[in-house]
Amino acid sequence: MIINDIGYSQTNLPILLNERGDTLQYTWPIPDSMLCNKDEIIIKFKKNGLFLNKLCYDYQDFSLPNLSIQDIEVFDTINQAKIFAMLQQFPLDSIIADNALLTTMKSFGGLYLTRITSADPCNDTLSITRYGDTIKISTYLYMKLKLDNDTSLIPACTFLTYFHQNAIDIAEPNYCYNFNRIPIDTYFHGSKIPPNDDIVSQKSLKSNQNNAVEAWGYQTGSKDIRVAVIDDGIDFFHCDLGGNYGQGYKVVSGFNYYIPKKAINFGTDHGTKVAGIIGALTDGVANGCPNSGIAGIAGGWLSDEGSPTGCSLIGLKISEKDDFISQDKIMGAIFEASSDIPNEKPGHDSAYKANIINCSWGGYNYSELLRASLNYAYEHGVSVICSRGNVNKYSPTYPSSYDPNWITSVGGHSTDPVTRWGGSNYGYNIDILAPAIWDDIITTKSGGGWTHFDMTSAAAAHVSGAIALLRSEFLDTKKYPNIKPEPEDYENLLKVVAVDLDYDEDNLDDNQKTHIGYDNVSGWGQLKIGEIFEKLSEGYKLYHYKITGPFNFSDFSDELGDIVIANEGKRKDCEQGTYKSSKQRTVSKTFEIPGQWIRDNEHKLYVWGRNGRSNKGGFSAGRSPVLYLTSYTQVTSASGGNNIVDGIIVPENSNTITAVTYQYKIKKDGKSEEILLPNSDNLELYISVFGLPNPLSIDSRDNNHITNIVFPNPVKDYLEISSVKELTLENNSEITIYNVYGEKILTSYYEFGINNRLNLSHLSSGIYFIRIGTHFEKFVKM
Repeated sequence: MIINDIGYSQTNLPILLNERGDTLQYTWPIPDSMLCNKDEIIIKFKKNGLFLNKLCYDYQDFSLPNLSIQDIEVFDTINQAKIFAMLQQFPLDSIIADNALLTTMKSFGGLYLTRITSADPCNDTLSITRYGDTIKISTYLYMKLKLDNDTSLIPACTFLTYFHQNAIDIAEPNYCYNFNRIPIDTYFHGSKIPPNDDIVSQKSLKSNQNNAVEAWGYQTGSKDIRVAVIDDGIDFFHCDLGGNYGQGYKVVSGFNYYIPKKAINFGTDHGTKVAGIIGALTDGVANGCPNSGIAGIAGGWLSDEGSPTGCSLIGLKISEKDDFISQDKIMGAIFEASSDIPNEKPGHDSAYKANIINCSWGGYNYSELLRASLNYAYEHGVSVICSRGNVNKYSPTYPSSYDPNWITSVGGHSTDPVTRWGGSNYGYNIDILAPAIWDDIITTKSGGGWTHFDMTSAAAAHVSGAIALLRSEFLDTKKYPNIKPEPEDYENLLKVVAVDLDYDEDNLDDNQKTHIGYDNVSGWGQLKIGEIFEKLSEGYKLYHYKITGPFNFSDFSDELGDIVIANEGKRKDCEQGTYKSSKQRTVSKTFEIPGQWIRDNEHKLYVWGRNGRSNKGGFSAGRSPVLYLTSYTQVTSASGGNNIVDGIIVPENSNTITAVTYQYKIKKDGKSEEILLPNSDNLELYISVFGLPNPLSIDSRDNNHITNIVFPNPVKDYLEISSVKELTLENNSEITIYNVYGEKILTSYYEFGINNRLNLSHLSSGIYFIRIGTHFEKFVKM
């Protein structure tokens, strides 16, 4: 890096590529004309850069001068200690442990540091992921530096980052972001909009759009799935959102990062609308709503005991309505939304245990620190859903354009016909389109009542609701006994059933051309929530496979230059720090997917890579200034990606795929020893397979589905279906007969007490399989 007289240069900045090979456009540091808080810097410190004991505090006896508990204007009192902690200011002389760093900070007008999270280095040392893994907490090392001027920002960020790497990892401006919507206030109550009482409905949930209604036949949402709405708060007093706050209600927890001593329902607008789409109660009139209200996608109904069901909502407030959002608030919310800290102390809630984070906001500034917070969420097993933005650009926006295996990027679609909504941003690994049209969407309004809502903020909320339903479904360990889906699985299950939008295949602009399969315009297509539940009920199964060596290794690349290792997860491959002479090589293996699968025009076999929740996986090939030790497996042989992204469809007439990951060879600055990450001896790759198993290939994982449902066996002319009550079948359940090649040769329907017998006299002798729902049995025809 060359530093010139204004403090920075674009010369020699690293080329950033994400996992798919897209070049990330960024400027570092940002010029003064771009949007940020001009007198604030976010810093990721090394442990030796701070007097960490100064950040420790007593949860139960915390006090600050000139601030009493009476000053806390907050609805619940669980976060008293956390409020005090977040309001602390640390003079630089008392907190900076490195004298050279202290001198530089003061020379640029540094005044004091404040926390980004309330983590306590003396107590909060471990966090539990959604999969039960343990991750070390170091979020207390992220802090905000306040300057006494608005002109030192750029040179300060540059000098701190490039000349104090012994004490800090990176310093960035405190970027600002916007909510992805334009506010319009048309209110409605019940099913009419005054003053003309025009009849309206939630068209976005109907069959011709995301068909959530069909999904509710299988799943309505579980309170054990927690959705963190990182936004401008939630009006938890709204009857459709539970009518109150805390455990036992719809909005179970939250915090105001914008004004810590205010409640999360203070000054909210956008977040209440987002929360309603995701989790408003169905039949809210039973919860005291004056009118029929609206139905949230994963909101559930009231239980027989009168308490809300459906997903739980966590309101993490990072802004007032219509205000810009500063990055320090966002990062604090993401870190603490993801955490699960054992043995939390009274008066302090910083472990929200979210399964899903909804981010209906964004901007154009690339931030390595924001990316770090999202990696933290991903390593915890959290699904992060981000809106793509509303300015009709083929351009990266953040956070939606960060690493595609960490982020689900959502654009908006129009209706009649269904195409990309003209205002939705596109490209750069957009995943899926969801409803975004004002007339089609109705949701909860702050202060009571209901309103229309639109744009990609609403689209992201639809996807968050869909994944909340899917996560609720897979909580049933009896129904899904041997699978714990990962964030990649939930996202790709939605891609499997997305309706392809191939309507502009002749466009001369490659970035606006639509294809059969994936394209830059609409991703994998239109969200269809109900379709994935129909496939699961049909017998489709999700399997996880671990691929071990021997592997094929490519030659190591030329030197890639310096790289920073951020090792804050559960891996123990190497120490955190800056490494020299980094090189990478490709690790690959062809893999035969076990078993046999039903493959025809209606049934395809799908595959994708995943994290694996392991210490043994390889890494992505993305050239970023920071390498996170996050497992990554890529499937390069599947179809449908159109050479834009990796496909997800296993080639026809083949069960063979190619899995790829990457190793790095690095050398610590000042040392001669080279380290290979990960070590080749215990390297593993991880893939997910989704398809309809041929009954011939049922393995021990499916033994609970093998039931004695036919009589006699062997059969001569007629097959009788027995024990039907034990199968919990619906009336008119489909019965399918397959031959030994998995070909469908007979389809019939079972009606209780009417046609218990199937005439098989026309079949030739041999071995056959019968399927009713997810139940299979082999029988012999004589």
